[in-house]
Formats: sequence, structure tokens, C-alpha cells
Amino acid sequence: MGTVTHLPNVGAILAQEYASRGWTVESTAIGLELVASATVCGVELPAGTASRIQQFLRVHMLAGPVLEVPGTGRHVFLASTAKSGSNAVVALRSLGAIVHTAGARIPLPPTYLLTGPVRWAPGSVATHLPPLVAVSAALRTHTPVRRPLVAAS
Repeated sequence: MGTVTHLPNVGAILAQEYASRGWTVESTAIGLELVASATVCGVELPAGTASRIQQFLRVHMLAGPVLEVPGTGRHVFLASTAKSGSNAVVALRSLGAIVHTAGARIPLPPTYLLTGPVRWAPGSVATHLPPLVAVSAALRTHTPVRRPLVAAS
């Protein structure tokens, strides 16, 4: 079970809900933060790419929670790292993803940043976290492979 630090008022209900999912959540002056751990991480991608990845995960029944970071045009997929090695992290980073690993802090709703409120992306599923390797596979599937040019003979 996750842990929650002391929270005043409205964010407490959401913090308890997040903690019931096994997430470590901390209160800040502007909202709530998920503390990435050995079992939960975030994969940050441009919104256009994120929508294709979310569709891929949904088709394969692996969709999970996705955050919209206001003003950045980026989304953060929350993923399970419990059975993932560092190979998935390396693969994601090589494809341009920003991977928020153990110790990183990821804003959760109802956090309000200078650019606006953090929200759950439309169509994201909050019931379970997809494995990090599934997010990595989805990104590989939707990233064009750069092939070396071969001279015509």
C-alpha cells in the first residue's frame, strides 16, 4: 500500500484514492505529486505521439492512466516498473521519451501549475498501470525506423 503525507482539505480524498492504488503521494503548495518508485514511473511524450500510444495500448487491453501536462503539449503515461529492467528505460529514452524513474515527482490532479491544471487525458484508464515494456513496445511500433540509405547499383 502507498503512503500519504499530511494533507489539508480537498486534495486529501484524491490522495487517499491514489494511495489505495499503491502510489506514494505527497502534498505540495499547489497540489499533489506522485513520487516515482521502483514499481511506478512516468513516460513523458508529445501529445500527438501519446494519443497513438494510448490507442495501441487500448487495443491490446493495456491502457492505463495518462496525465495531460498543461501548456507543454506533453502527456505522461504512468507505468508499472515492477518486472521491467533498465532495457525498457534505455529503449524509451533512445526513442525520445523522457522517463521519470525512482525519486522523480510527477504532478497529479488536482495540481494547478502556472500553465493550468494537470488533468487525466481523455480516455485514459485509471484502474491499473500498464507494464513499462508495453509502453516501450507501443512507442517502438509507432516510431519510424531510420534505415541507412543504400546506393543503387
